[in-house]
Formats: sequence, C-alpha cells, structure tokens
Amino acid sequence: SRHASMDLPRRAPGVVSSEKQELLDAVRFGRKEPANPGEDGRQRWKFTHRAVVYIVNHSMSQEIVSWRIDGTDENIIPAMASDAETGTHVVLVVDASGSMRKDDVSGYPSRTSAVYDCLVKDFLTPQLQLLAGRGGGESSAIVTLIEMSDAATVIFEREPLYASLEGLFRQQMRTTARNHGNYLPALERASEVLLRDRGTNR
Repeated sequence: SRHASMDLPRRAPGVVSSEKQELLDAVRFGRKEPANPGEDGRQRWKFTHRAVVYIVNHSMSQEIVSWRIDGTDENIIPAMASDAETGTHVVLVVDASGSMRKDDVSGYPSRTSAVYDCLVKDFLTPQLQLLAGRGGGESSAIVTLIEMSDAATVIFEREPLYASLEGLFRQQMRTTARNHGNYLPALERASEVLLRDRGTNR
C-alpha cells in the first residue's frame, strides 16, 4: 500500500521525482471530487487517476494519503467480499519514521496524525457504510496494521473490520514517529502475515 507525505530523495534542481510527477498528473488529468475535511475543517480533495486514489490538502499541493484501486470501484473499494467470494485480508503499512513528526499538513499536529485520520475517514468509515448498506452483519474482512521505521512493528493483526478499529487508529495518531524509514523489514513482515493466510479462505 502507498503511504503519505514521505520525504523524497534529493535530486538535481529541476528534476521532478516520479512520485511527485504522478501526483501532478493526477491533479491535472484525474477526476476531482471533494474529500472529507481535515481536523481544521479545511476542504481536502480526492483525485482518481490511473487506478490510484489521492487525497490532497486544500491547496492541492500536498498528498496526504493514496492507494491503488486496480480497476475496482473508484468511489468505495469494498474490503468485504460478496457471498460468493472468500474473505479479504487488508494489510496497511504506515510510515512511522522521524519525518512523520513534521507538522506540515494543515490542521494536524503531525503527518502521523493526518495519516491515521485519513484511514478513519477515507478507509474505515466508507467500508462500514458499505457494510451497513448490505444489511449489516459480520464483515468478511480482517485488517493488519504494520508501522515502518528502522524496524517493522505489527500494531495489530487480523482485526475484524468493525467500528472498533477507529479507536485503534486514533490511538496511533498520538504516537511519536522516530528513526529512519526502512521499507524492507515492513514489506517482509507484510509478506509473512499474508503467507499465514495460505490454506484459509482469504
């Protein structure tokens, strides 16, 4: 999964990183829709472009969070499987390195706070609304959260996609990011978690 507000490697003046170019292309060519406002009440925007959804700040100059949709419904990507399908395991990898302490996302004390608020408003809430629209009942999806810094930390694993996840996400909003960002241990941990699904219906 993609992450929010990551420091990009230094490049020569005038050279735009591929990540930044993707965001610029999304703002220029993508489908624009209002997103849920930030904690300060300021408007945020949602752009969908080339199978990626971007949530950006009010001035459309900074990515808050983004995720790939791979050709599914662009408005709400259902984590819950239909009756004819098996269950779903959503694995979230969130940057918890020191750069996430920065307070450069309007309305939030840190990038960490912005990311987890986005997960509540733009991931969890739409999924719960979708579940309610199906008549409620039990979700077929489970969620694992891994934070990435020098090492990978599994915050929770295989939690059912219920409203109780909001409290777990908001608890992480108050944590202090630290150290460097190391992708490989987090991706290895995500692979280990998913490998344990072998032989199940996920």
